[in-house]
Amino acid sequence: MTSNFNGFLRQATNSERLKRQRSSTFRDKLSLYQTAHMKYPYTLPALEYAYDGLEPHIDEQTMHLHHDKHHQAYIDHANEAVGKYPELQKADLVTLLAHLDELPDDIRTALQSNGGGHLNHALFWE
Repeated sequence: MTSNFNGFLRQATNSERLKRQRSSTFRDKLSLYQTAHMKYPYTLPALEYAYDGLEPHIDEQTMHLHHDKHHQAYIDHANEAVGKYPELQKADLVTLLAHLDELPDDIRTALQSNGGGHLNHALFWE
């Protein structure tokens, strides 16, 4: 099973289409590091490749749905939680997540789920 998965990853990440779509212009986009240390309001990082860049393994429609809708929902809910507390808006997302036990009770779970979901998805797109 592992060798099949590794083969899939190699094939998906080494596809000619994906190689053609990567260029130095994409290096100016939001990186995972920048996303992790982003302050409120959080924004959706742009993909560094076309939505169809992972086909045939992940189709364009699924990528649009997952990036534009699902990931955006995590961001919207994280912004909603942090938006209630102006003093928290000065801290970056990683700092807030690292200190969940110090956050107000009414937003702790929302930020853990949605802020964490935002970072996990940003990692996935990289």
